Amino acid sequence: MIIGNGMVAKGFRAYDQNDEVIIFASGVSNSANTDRSQFDKEQAILEKAILENPFRKFIYFSTCSVYDHSLRQAPYVLHKLAMEALIENTHSNFLIFRVSNIAGKTKNPHTVLNYFYNHIMDGSHFNLWETAQRNIISMDDLFSICDYIIQHTLFKNEILNVANKKNYDVKYIVQELEKFTGRKAHFTSLQKGSGPLINLSKIDSLFTKMNIQFNDDYLQKVMHKYFNKI
Repeated sequence: MIIGNGMVAKGFRAYDQNDEVIIFASGVSNSANTDRSQFDKEQAILEKAILENPFRKFIYFSTCSVYDHSLRQAPYVLHKLAMEALIENTHSNFLIFRVSNIAGKTKNPHTVLNYFYNHIMDGSHFNLWETAQRNIISMDDLFSICDYIIQHTLFKNEILNVANKKNYDVKYIVQELEKFTGRKAHFTSLQKGSGPLINLSKIDSLFTKMNIQFNDDYLQKVMHKYFNKI
């Protein structure tokens, strides 16, 4: 059973008819959001889902931004931590996946790659955090890893990080999008930002087992997979 209709929900559509697992993929899609009512809405949906599904395996998606000191006090991150605690305290069979920046087929303008891609394509100006890093993982790889863990019951009642093995400088991401689109980005550089320090030791062996390779050209392959080449 899937709760939600965004990119993650669609990415886990294989669970749509699965009565043993709840994929909770309904929530605030913009990590820059500060609207308390949107957080409250997600919490209400989450509490209802927990109450109605006490015996099904409950899957929740949190964020690796908790490991980025420039973001960890953001309302979105604090909300995700609160939802993690809610699940830990009220459900007896759960997995919480803290995921990094997901790339996939979505019209959501707030994902990292979509934000920069859309601004470059529109020729619109944006601020670039010179010292920021972001960790990009494809929706397909995220599903493959999480699905393997769920199907093989590898963990229970744990919080697991699922992310790329490397971070990318935001400036590098923009430069690669410029090459991909053949267009120039218009931005103002700001000396701010940092990157997440993500511990992947719990699932590191799965990358090799599943032949998921975060090679030097991983970011470029993701761009070609999910964006139309100009």
